[in-house]
Amino acid sequence: MNSEIINTDIDQYCYVYKSGLAVTVCMFLHAKNLTGMDTILPDGGIPEEYRAKANLTFNITARDGGQWGTANFIPAAIRFNSSGKVEIATGTEKAKAIYIDGTFSYIAKS
Repeated sequence: MNSEIINTDIDQYCYVYKSGLAVTVCMFLHAKNLTGMDTILPDGGIPEEYRAKANLTFNITARDGGQWGTANFIPAAIRFNSSGKVEIATGTEKAKAIYIDGTFSYIAKS
C-alpha cells in the first residue's frame, strides 16, 4: 500500500477472501496527507485473479480522530479499476479523513 498516504506505524488491515469468482474485501487503514483522490495500489497492484471484472466504486466510511460515538464522518469512496489499481476519494473533506474502513464484495475476472 502507498505509504505516502497510509500511516504504517499503527494497526491496520486488509483481508481479501475469494470463493469461486466472488471476492470480499475487509479493510481498515489510518490515512495521512490525502489530496482528495489518492492511489492506494498502482496499476497491477491487485493480482490478476482478484481483479474486478469491471471498474467498480463503493461507498466507505471515513472519520476524523474522534471515537465512534463522537467522530465526524466524511463521505468517501473506494474505486477498483479492472487494471488492478485501487483509489480512494475523500473530496473536499480530505483533511478530516483519518480512519478509513469498509467491507465490500465484487465478481472477479477469473
